[in-house]
Amino acid sequence: MKKWIVCLLLLASSLLFPFNALGKTAPQLEGSNVLSSSFAEKDGNIYYLNNYTLPGKKSGIYKMSKDLKKATLIKQGLFSNIKVYKNSMFVFNDDSSKLQQMSFKGKVIKEYSRVNNSSYVINKDKIYYIGADGFFQINIDGTKNTFIYEPQGTVQEFTINNGWIYFVYDIFLGDEEEGDYTIDEYFAKVPINGTDEESVLLDNINNIDSIIIRNGFIYAVIHKYADENGRNLFRMDLDGKNIKKISSSNVSSAFIDSKYIYFEYNTFDEKQYLYKMTVDGKNKKRIAMIPGTVSNIEYLNGAFYMEIQRLPASYTMELFKVSIK
Repeated sequence: MKKWIVCLLLLASSLLFPFNALGKTAPQLEGSNVLSSSFAEKDGNIYYLNNYTLPGKKSGIYKMSKDLKKATLIKQGLFSNIKVYKNSMFVFNDDSSKLQQMSFKGKVIKEYSRVNNSSYVINKDKIYYIGADGFFQINIDGTKNTFIYEPQGTVQEFTINNGWIYFVYDIFLGDEEEGDYTIDEYFAKVPINGTDEESVLLDNINNIDSIIIRNGFIYAVIHKYADENGRNLFRMDLDGKNIKKISSSNVSSAFIDSKYIYFEYNTFDEKQYLYKMTVDGKNKKRIAMIPGTVSNIEYLNGAFYMEIQRLPASYTMELFKVSIK
């Protein structure tokens, strides 16, 4: 009788906590690819936006097998930036230039005609997006489209955290058409309620990207000067103060939880590698080899999903998965 009770408890634990039978949940990682997601997960099912990547497959939304070898077409067309919201998914329809909410069988539930580019983020029950005049928010039910703020330059990326929009933007100085210009890049934040002007966190930098906010810090890849080599990872306070380099590794993509930073190390070779280190940049350890050049990497519920290109034997793209514990 006791053995049956233990088995039932283990089964119930595995159903409640699907990462393993002992109830250990998957790491909750924050990444920087919020504006360009190609993969999504719901109840253990993986969905993928195929835009000419899968050989012999039409462009569209696919439901993938767990090993990523089999793909079932759900909705044909060109789509970008897929996200899961409750029992539905959001995708930007590149053919119609509209954001759409769909069922997991591909039925369109709602269209958001005001959201006419793929740069959007879902936070709680609101959608934040870039419009022609700057940042806007709209309720998930399509009501109350509200202007927030118009940045001074061209927004490169943004993320939402604790009532603030953190964003990177460029200002072009000179004649763009003649190719005689320079670019000033800024990192700033503005409250989502639209009550204040932006607070500039960093300026006079050549490049900042891959913004991740976790553990009360901002993590980002920063180049102060144009001739700097590598993609060094920095950490700073939420006001941009106390900036510190925490890794000199060539960090192409980072994902952060409460203890570790997982990142792809770009070797510029036929093979690349997945590493992890503690959030202070120490104790670096290689955890997986990637058999090709990574063009995109995302994290979903205990596994990294990638689009890779094997070289030099083949220049076709394929999907690859690395599970972590």
